[in-house]
Amino acid sequence: GITLPLVILITARPPLAGNSVLSGLISISPVTFLHPEYRSIINLQELVREKSDKTEQFITSFTNMYRYMLDAGRLRQTTLEDELIFLEHYSYLVHVRYPEVEISVDYEKGMLKEGYTFPMTIQTLVKNAIKHNAHSRTNILKIQVDIKGHNIIVTNNLIPMSSPEESTGVGLENLKES
Repeated sequence: GITLPLVILITARPPLAGNSVLSGLISISPVTFLHPEYRSIINLQELVREKSDKTEQFITSFTNMYRYMLDAGRLRQTTLEDELIFLEHYSYLVHVRYPEVEISVDYEKGMLKEGYTFPMTIQTLVKNAIKHNAHSRTNILKIQVDIKGHNIIVTNNLIPMSSPEESTGVGLENLKES
């Protein structure tokens, strides 16, 4: 399949406090996440009904992710380390709902504490890849997150949808502006 790269710049220090574009991104981030939260609660209900061994890990990932989202509304930036911990929890929830989605991360260890990005940046790109690609047990969606130098690069195999989902484009537009 085709691989589509998306590149986000990593800064070595926090952005300026008065950045209005960043403020706009932060103010809408929780709104853009409401649907996955709702889906997560439904998935949790299913796990409880099945008495699944995954229930405890699901609750832990969900609460850690939710805590990060609440904090992100107050933050102007986050370390790559915190962003990747958030992505790990998000990836677990995605895998419970979509076992056919594989998310891999590769990074230079030194960048985790030195690099900064906007909160929920990587998750937005991963969510976008999931939303706009057909995936099934026979069509595995592979998403790769690479952090190299001062770039976050998210790629995925392209699996065209037979009837593409309507999109407002808000998530990627906010990332472009930042």
